[in-house]
Amino acid sequence: MGSQELASLTQTRHDSVKRTIETLAQKGAVKQLPQIVEVTNHLGQRVQEYHLNQRDTMVVVARLNPQFMARVVDRWMELEAKQAPDTERVAQLEAALLRSNPQWVQTIRLRGAGLEGWEIARVLEVSRTKQEKIVRAIRAAGLGHLLPATAKPPVGHKLAAAPSTQMALEV
Repeated sequence: MGSQELASLTQTRHDSVKRTIETLAQKGAVKQLPQIVEVTNHLGQRVQEYHLNQRDTMVVVARLNPQFMARVVDRWMELEAKQAPDTERVAQLEAALLRSNPQWVQTIRLRGAGLEGWEIARVLEVSRTKQEKIVRAIRAAGLGHLLPATAKPPVGHKLAAAPSTQMALEV
């Protein structure tokens, strides 16, 4: 969080906030003097502001004006919520996409087992072109991270010579 936003939340002058940060850094209460960034203030002037981590923000606010701590805590929660993706929702969407596309699931599993394009096509009993389209569709759906990098299975690996889809999916 920037020192200007901190000044606004605590209803304190920005220069006072900067002085407090510097004093707390000298005393060791703020772990280290934060990074200085040049920004444009509400008057259109270029000013220097400190960027603080969450811990140091709390320390500075406690010193400046303890009654405004709740505002700062709420603001940090907003900032963290914007950064953190809704992982549960993303996982549900991924699962729904995969359920509706069984060949995608098979392709992902077979790639994870080390098979490559033509081998996957043979196991899925589709053309190489169709198999490539499946991989492109998986990536286009934003699920490319589920596709492990292909690597040849060791010689004699049961998937290296899998004659049927059933045997290949037993892994």
